[in-house]
Amino acid sequence: MTRLIEKEVVDPELRTWIMPTFSTTTESDRVVAAILMMSSMQKYFSYRMTLACGIPTVTLLGEKADWESMVAKLDKIPQLGEQPAIFARLLRPVLERFVTSFDDPSSQHIRDFWSKCAHETGGSGPYYLSGWITAFCFWKEDGECLYRDGPIGPVTLQAFAGDRAGCELDGILYHRVDTDDIPCGFASVPVKVNDNGDEYNTRMVAGLVGIQATSSSDDRRPRQNTSLSSIQPVSGWWMYEERNAGPDESWEMEKKPIEDLPNPLKHIMRPEKERSRKQILGTLVH
Repeated sequence: MTRLIEKEVVDPELRTWIMPTFSTTTESDRVVAAILMMSSMQKYFSYRMTLACGIPTVTLLGEKADWESMVAKLDKIPQLGEQPAIFARLLRPVLERFVTSFDDPSSQHIRDFWSKCAHETGGSGPYYLSGWITAFCFWKEDGECLYRDGPIGPVTLQAFAGDRAGCELDGILYHRVDTDDIPCGFASVPVKVNDNGDEYNTRMVAGLVGIQATSSSDDRRPRQNTSLSSIQPVSGWWMYEERNAGPDESWEMEKKPIEDLPNPLKHIMRPEKERSRKQILGTLVH
């Protein structure tokens, strides 16, 4: 704002004279001085700002080979069933563009891709999330598939106003998701712990459990110090004792037969009679 004022006043050195440049001057000091200058000129100027949304920069950690390896892992998913095959089809264009981002990060093609990561819409009631980010929101926590026809089915680019609403990559339309249906990024499993004859009902939790604020060296925005300017997901795990659970309450899910499991798990299980959830999880771990 002060540079715009500088262009309109008679004295071109006024801004330079007002703004502090001492060795102790901080970014906050400069903002304070700028606002005071704006205040002194408010009888002659009106000020207006426009808020804009978007992601300033994106840093893909690791090497290009890491992301190429992840793309290769997609080949296994369609073998798990019809729904997993659709899931893999949604993921492939996204992950392939992650790889391409290493080759030509400043190309318009890549910039357009990242600009369509997420778009939120809503009204008097639910809020929806669209964009290619919904490829990672394929199932609800109870195993119900979120990629379906209907009010929260696939979204075309013409469905909403604006060029960032909805998303289509390589002919694949990405769905929109009610924000209340976005699944959590972690899972838990009950475990009985035997401590020299004493048994405890415990639960292990693991996955993406939070967001970490960091200082990014790739942040090209001017700043005086290495302040927290970026966020990234945090993976972690812990184990705790379930003291308030009833005698059999913690293990109700364990006793469910295979017929009650979500579709993605059912497909990879052998149809053995009345296998418990504990046995199934043990099979997956091994």
